[in-house]
Amino acid sequence: MLVLRSTGRMNSDFSPEEQEELQRISKGFSVEKLLYSIKTLSEAVASAKYTSLPAVVFQSAVIKLCIEHNDGSYDALLARVGELERRLAEGTVAIPAAKPAPAEQKKEEPPEEQPLEPEKEIYAPQSDFVEKIKDKWPEIMGDVSADFKITLFTYLENCSLREYRDKLAITFSDATFAAFRDEVKNNLDYLKRLIKKHCGLDCGLTVKADSDFGKGGQTVKSDPIDELLKLPITEIE
Repeated sequence: MLVLRSTGRMNSDFSPEEQEELQRISKGFSVEKLLYSIKTLSEAVASAKYTSLPAVVFQSAVIKLCIEHNDGSYDALLARVGELERRLAEGTVAIPAAKPAPAEQKKEEPPEEQPLEPEKEIYAPQSDFVEKIKDKWPEIMGDVSADFKITLFTYLENCSLREYRDKLAITFSDATFAAFRDEVKNNLDYLKRLIKKHCGLDCGLTVKADSDFGKGGQTVKSDPIDELLKLPITEIE
């Protein structure tokens, strides 16, 4: 399929029906997406040789390829840009119509000044319990993997740990928070038990987005590529 997408040629060993099916399937992938998928699966094959649970490694790799979010790597970014270019070339990304210019309004007297709302508080760590949990996090993730909680394991690989009102905040970027939140919230009691087991701590847990920490908490802005990929797939008129 990679040869077909990059050169437009196909091996003559395939039957006409198989060639037609490959042509149809290949139109749904960019060259960059195929290269990223091959690299991700190759890394999974290499990692599986050194673990007692190779199925977990392969399942995590497949889930990673199925969800459209950036894992921070250069190859993932190329794959997402390539996918966007493919959609634009095929005319399957809707271009929003320009908004009409607002009508001129009569000048009005300025309203009375209202008291400014207080900014979100920035919760600085008050104790070292978060650092203690971070030290034991690889062992906690090992238990999640051993318990075959594949989806939870994949989502937690993309989180950061912070303190929020004396609780441990499992924090995701604003771009992935909505997709990951429910699965993690449904497993908070399970994670509490693991933290108690490995750290001896009985702390509260919550799930937060980066923006919940205010402008001093390194808020992650919405990813523009993700926003373009989420546009409805309709033909451009």
